[in-house]
Amino acid sequence: MNFRIVTRRQRQQFAATCAAVGVWMMLAFELAYKYGTRISTMFRLTADCVDFANHRIQVDAAISKSGRASALYFSEDSALAGMLAACCAGKAPGGLLLGGDDSIAPRNLLEIWERVTCEAGLARRCC
Repeated sequence: MNFRIVTRRQRQQFAATCAAVGVWMMLAFELAYKYGTRISTMFRLTADCVDFANHRIQVDAAISKSGRASALYFSEDSALAGMLAACCAGKAPGGLLLGGDDSIAPRNLLEIWERVTCEAGLARRCC
């Protein structure tokens, strides 16, 4: 989804719908909206990718569509930092960053994302 081609009202509706799902979905929204992170990449990020000491999310080449490693930087006192901390809390090493707990498979994360975009009226194909 290209957030540059949706209206402010649509973005606000999408953010509200994400917030109703939980902090992990709000984090997904922030990663997609503010950083342009691809859905396939963000749903493969693990808690190990977050480096709180250097205020960055390390995207490994293995999960990047381009095949190149990159980093997403955030400020220590940002809302994003708080969401990252909440999503990393209690995660096992290698546990998925997004999705309330480690029992949600990446395929199911994508299904939830599609449902949320549909509810917000942004999906190409609606339910």
